[in-house]
Order: sequence, then structure tokens, then C-alpha cells
Amino acid sequence: MASTTTTPIQQAQSMVLSDFADQSDVSDWFNQNDTVMGGVSDSATTWVDGHLVFSGNLSLDNNGGFTSTFGPINDQLPTLMLGAEAIVVTARGDGKTYLMQIRNYDNTRYIQRFTTVADVEQDYVLPLADFESVDWRLSVIPNAAPIDTTTIAQLGFYLLDKQVGPFELAISMIRTNVD
Repeated sequence: MASTTTTPIQQAQSMVLSDFADQSDVSDWFNQNDTVMGGVSDSATTWVDGHLVFSGNLSLDNNGGFTSTFGPINDQLPTLMLGAEAIVVTARGDGKTYLMQIRNYDNTRYIQRFTTVADVEQDYVLPLADFESVDWRLSVIPNAAPIDTTTIAQLGFYLLDKQVGPFELAISMIRTNVD
């Protein structure tokens, strides 16, 4: 009788991209606001009880209208994204629509919006196929190449779209989702 050898099929697993269990997990995140162009919006990124908290006040004064927070360049992201179908952001929102941005090493940017539910922590599943390539002004680039997960370098979040006033997005984890 011939013996057969079975090779286990390696299943892709969900991978944690950012976990904010410890205060040091947010120390390298930084904010960029419309003040770089004369606006007056403000934001901060802090750590509160296992969450990266992106909060502040969005203003349209002086032609302003955006706030953002970005994680550090992370050389592990391409490996962690291997086989991913989506990014899952576990967060408690305020009912506003936020924009997640992925930057590649060559500074190519991809974005996707998600609308939060006020005061409810939940998973926001952002399929990689739905991220759109944009220029530095966040304008969609028609017919651009799809996202290349092997060159992902940085993750970030924006509040814009004329959603004036105070805001707060508390993120507990960012991970991949696989089928």
C-alpha cells in the first residue's frame, strides 16, 4: 500500500497592525492639521484606557477644514498585510465620518471613509479593494493602480468633509481581515 503525505494548508490569519493596550503604543503617532495652510483646526492623539484617542475641533475658518493623525513608518506592515482582504478598525466613534489613509513607501496614498456610530465601540471593516488612490489633496486619481500591500508603510486617520466642531475617535485596535 502506498503511503500518502499530507501537507497542511497554511491558513491566512487575522494580524494585529496596531494594538493600543499600552500607553507607549501611541507615543510615535503625530498630528497634522490645517494650520499648515493657515487654518485653525486642532487635534491631539492621546492614550486613554487602551485606546488611541484622536480628538479635537474642526474649523473651516481661514479656509481650513482638516485634522489628521498618523502612525510611524512601520516596516512590518507589508508582512502583516500578507493575504489580507480588509483592514478592521475597532473603535468608538461620535457619529462622524472619518477617513483612513494608507501610505506606501513611495508616498502613494489610498483612502476609504467610514461612518462611526456615536458612543458604540464596534468593528469597521474596510475592504482593501475599496481603498481609492488619491493625490496629496485627497482627490481621487482615476484609473490608478490598486493598493499594493507589499509596500504599505504607514496608517493614518483624518476628519474633514466640513464636519465642524468637536470630535473624538477612540481606536482600540487595527487589524487585518482575511476570508
